Amino acid sequence: MACVNPDGSLSSTARTVLEALAAGTTDAQLAASLGLPMYRLRSSLRDLRGAGLVAADSDRHVLTDEGRQSLS
Repeated sequence: MACVNPDGSLSSTARTVLEALAAGTTDAQLAASLGLPMYRLRSSLRDLRGAGLVAADSDRHVLTDEGRQSLS
């Protein structure tokens, strides 16, 4: 499940995850609120980290400046 499409746009899952992260929540809370199994969320977060859109911070992920820009 790629979070960034070949044309550089965000997948619908990536956009949903980034929007939820903007509200500030732990990874476990995020998985529960989105109805995603933790392994799917972790896969998405790994892709988003690789794209430079989020950064890991203890038990949560936070948006980078690039991640915030991608939502605007």
